[in-house]
Amino acid sequence: MSRNTATAARASKSAPRRYSSGQASQQQIIAAAESVLKRDGYHAFTTRRVAEQCGISVGNLTYYFPTKVTLIEALMDAVFGRYERFAEEIRSRKGVDGNTRVEAIVNWLLRDAVTPDTASLFLELWVMAKHHAFGADALTNFYDRGVHAIATTLGEEYRELSELELLRIGRFLLTLSEGCTAVFGRVGDEDAAHEEVVSMAVSIIESMVGREPRR
Repeated sequence: MSRNTATAARASKSAPRRYSSGQASQQQIIAAAESVLKRDGYHAFTTRRVAEQCGISVGNLTYYFPTKVTLIEALMDAVFGRYERFAEEIRSRKGVDGNTRVEAIVNWLLRDAVTPDTASLFLELWVMAKHHAFGADALTNFYDRGVHAIATTLGEEYRELSELELLRIGRFLLTLSEGCTAVFGRVGDEDAAHEEVVSMAVSIIESMVGREPRR
């Protein structure tokens, strides 16, 4: 998908939705919150804007999410849920598309990190974490859960690794993922350099694993 096509798709996704009943589900509100955060930025993120995006009243929104804090926490849970579902997909098979679990996890995380949607979302979450304690706590919790999800996914295949070794790999991989967002997750032609980083990451983490997966 070209960058122009991706931009048009994001614009279409971020258009306000109208619900004839004036009601929206929690999932629809969370999706609207994510759209507003990525489009307008954290400093312009308000429950009123999210309600407008959903085509509902602020009162309807606050019935489910009384404060911006509770809405952000729900958004973080939803984002993590997407990562968790992919981890479950990897655990349910011997890798993805013929790859080992290391290759599957590294390829997905580091490529997802530079997509326009993911990059714009996490750049705003970093801003939120810098200015608000609740934002820092939410992001720290997100990363902790991510590290443990990676450790669990790899641990089921590389059973001889200790919990400490698995957690170290998880932290290292998340560090690479966030670094890719910062370095490559913006407009520019860095595809070749990013692919080189992905390839290096697979090699490094395979060396950290240090052995073939147990069959």
